[in-house]
Amino acid sequence: MKIARLKVQNYRSLADIEISFQSYYCAVSGKNNSGKTNVLRALRVFFRDQPPYFFVLGFDQKPRISVKEDYPAWALKDTASKSIQIEVDLEISRTSDEGLFQFVVDYIDIKNPPEVLSLRLVTTTPETGELSVVATVNETSIDSRKAQEVLKKLQSSPSILFHNSTGSPEMPIMLSRRVGSLGELKNTERIELEKSKGRLNSTLTKIAKLHQRAVGELLGRLQDKYKVGFSISKFDPDDFPYSLTLGDGSTDIAIENWGSGTQNRTSILMALFRAKRTSEAETSPTRITPIIVIEEPESFLHPSAQGEFGRLIQSLAEEFKVQVIVTTHSHYMLSTDRPECNVLLERNSEKGKLRETTIVDTSGDQWMEPFSLALGLDNEHFKPWKNALFSDSDQILLVEGETDQAYFELLRDESHGNSRFQFDGFIYPYNGRDQVKNRALLGLLKCRYKKFFITYDLDSDKELSKLFEELDLHRGKQFLPIGLNAPGKESIEGLLPDSILKSVYGNHVDLVQQLQSANKENRDSARSKLKKLLLEEFKKVAQPGDEYYGKGYAVAKKIDAAMLAQSRSAESHPATA
Repeated sequence: MKIARLKVQNYRSLADIEISFQSYYCAVSGKNNSGKTNVLRALRVFFRDQPPYFFVLGFDQKPRISVKEDYPAWALKDTASKSIQIEVDLEISRTSDEGLFQFVVDYIDIKNPPEVLSLRLVTTTPETGELSVVATVNETSIDSRKAQEVLKKLQSSPSILFHNSTGSPEMPIMLSRRVGSLGELKNTERIELEKSKGRLNSTLTKIAKLHQRAVGELLGRLQDKYKVGFSISKFDPDDFPYSLTLGDGSTDIAIENWGSGTQNRTSILMALFRAKRTSEAETSPTRITPIIVIEEPESFLHPSAQGEFGRLIQSLAEEFKVQVIVTTHSHYMLSTDRPECNVLLERNSEKGKLRETTIVDTSGDQWMEPFSLALGLDNEHFKPWKNALFSDSDQILLVEGETDQAYFELLRDESHGNSRFQFDGFIYPYNGRDQVKNRALLGLLKCRYKKFFITYDLDSDKELSKLFEELDLHRGKQFLPIGLNAPGKESIEGLLPDSILKSVYGNHVDLVQQLQSANKENRDSARSKLKKLLLEEFKKVAQPGDEYYGKGYAVAKKIDAAMLAQSRSAESHPATA
């Protein structure tokens, strides 16, 4: 089953909003208090979450929609007749949602139904609190009584899983360490289990009686006498509990003893696994492929793990044909392959007070700019990187400056033959080490490009390598310092032949002396001018071959090898590419 569209009027900050969910994966983003959680609350009108645990305290499956509590506060005096209206469009598949599909077809008496039913449900909550429902199936209206029954069927089915990664106070309190159940079983699995079912249930009954006697004896010591009843649930192949451990091959540790990030990530993947098994199960009158809704899947994860996990969720959603809707504050969770599947929310304000939620226009080639600004990049930091973020290429080489870019472009010339720099992606000069220290931007670029590599001057190695390693980048695989470990040669110019260096430095002694100036502006100016002069001289006299390009060939070969390794890694792990 898929949600195709959600329209909400007069519910909390959602005064009048319509969201289209255009694929199996959709990311809803925005600043805090932009309305993301209200979107999920609105969905709960139509769906009931099924708790994946035996005992849950405070788990409430009923929606709490009230005009008195949920009508937009700023509009309470605008109208005498107030109501909250929530509308959803669903796509119900004959094969993967057989239970709900067949119910609707039979109950509404649809002749020759298509493979996918389009169901629209509209709920209206007036001030009286008496919820009314209208429905259309394939654009044909059905009467209100049948509409109510269709909604009840949807609400009574395990049609959605809401997962709050943050572990907020609203999360249920688990009284059991059970992780989940096996869910839908294949026929062959069910037959094997049924063979042992009778004997197993008999054993469980005996165990229950023994425990009943033991507990009764203990309670019998109290002044107040109680009759003890003790039972163990019969074995049910559809709801067989399991626990989960993770290990490194030598030690297995229960999932609840791992860190919050690992627990959260594993729970989400298990939900996807169960949804996949449901969609692939044999014919079943109750089968509905659930929708998975996740609040902040990036919670508790290191930025590098966020990037990997974001790509994995997106890939699995498409592969499994299971709809996944996430709310997120992380650019790693945005879909870069299908930008139209990302929704950006923001709140309007009036006289300094927040009002209605609106959808920001993120269409076109510059779609990432509003997301970047909303997720913490101001215009000053964003502007220098626009070309890098919106390139048509899927691979990028970041270099320290424009002269570095020029040298690498020379290495790409066909005249170098087999020694030519093979990289055919986007070469982007970031113009100074300070620019590349922005962690958010680097994370965004790493997420944006399938192949990603950074070079920088060797004299910045101690400072920048530590930063890159913290972002889970690896020396030689995603970054490389350039230059020779010798005074004055710790940059790309250090790779040039000594004849070029002597010629330029000898003819511009004044600039060389200026490099020793106590004034930083003078030093930077002299360095910039010398870089340009060295490049001009090199272009004038250099010929393809080791005499002029030998050290450059060595650097190009390392980068090409790293890019090839990234391609092979993506091919061998397509789910995380």
